Order: sequence, then C-alpha cells, then structure tokens
Amino acid sequence: EVENFVTYYPHRGTVVSEVPADEIDELYQIRRLLEVFIIRRAATRATSKDTERLRGILEREEECIEPDDILDAVEAFNNTLFQLSGATTLVDINKRIREMLQRTMVSNHLNPERRRQAHEEHLKIVEALEHNDPDLAEQYTIEHLNHSPRVPKRSAETERA
Repeated sequence: EVENFVTYYPHRGTVVSEVPADEIDELYQIRRLLEVFIIRRAATRATSKDTERLRGILEREEECIEPDDILDAVEAFNNTLFQLSGATTLVDINKRIREMLQRTMVSNHLNPERRRQAHEEHLKIVEALEHNDPDLAEQYTIEHLNHSPRVPKRSAETERA
C-alpha cells in the first residue's frame, strides 16, 4: 500500500491500484530516457563474453514455449543487458518503473508476431554492443521501444471476452 500497488478499502478489502493513463505515459517517457542512457553506457563497456551471454539468453528464450518461461527469459535478457552499464542506481530506478508498467500492461512478448519482432530487435541491440557502438545501440533501443505496444490489461481482457 505504501508504494501504491494496492489500495485498502474498509469493509471491502484490498484491490490492485489503477495507474492513470497520463501517468503510464510519463512512466514510458522516463523508461525511454533511462534505457537509452543505460544502453549507451552498456555499449561502451560490453565485452565479447558479455555479448555471448546475451546471445545465449536469447537462444534459450527462442526455445521457450510456456508464457512464464518466455517472460523469465526476456527479463533475464533485460537485467543482464542493463547490468552491463554499471549504472546501478539508474538500473534500479528503471527496474522499479518497469515493474510499475508491468502491473498495468500486457506483455507483448506473448504475442507470437511481436515476440519474433522483439527477438530480432534484441539481436540488433546485441550486435551494436558487439561493436561497442553506443549510437547504434541507442537507435536500436529506441526502435524496440517504439514498437512495443502499450495495451492496458483491462482492454486486452475485454477484447478476449
């Protein structure tokens, strides 16, 4: 409740708090700024061992079938990638923002078409890291973020009904 993830209503119980649409937009803007900074820094620090590890995670992700396994692999990729930056405080802030967005959005990695596209985008980001090219890494990261649909859970669930 302190972090606004849930709201307690006397005599009704606890419910997951909704995040207003304008706040979601702000969170995406902050996420974009942080991830661009983080990826640029990671690109200047990445070693061949780091990029091999990232490629290994992507290979495992590609083999995943179960939704939880897919999401775990994507999260492992992102966490490994972000840690390469060495910007611990910014990575922690970004993780918090991603968690806030995750509770309000449907993961686009469960859509087979978007999953394939995101996988290709991740490979391009790794390639930029292999060349220690922060400009290219930034470009690919922005493209990846721009392709990520922002589908609220409520409307996605409504569409399935």
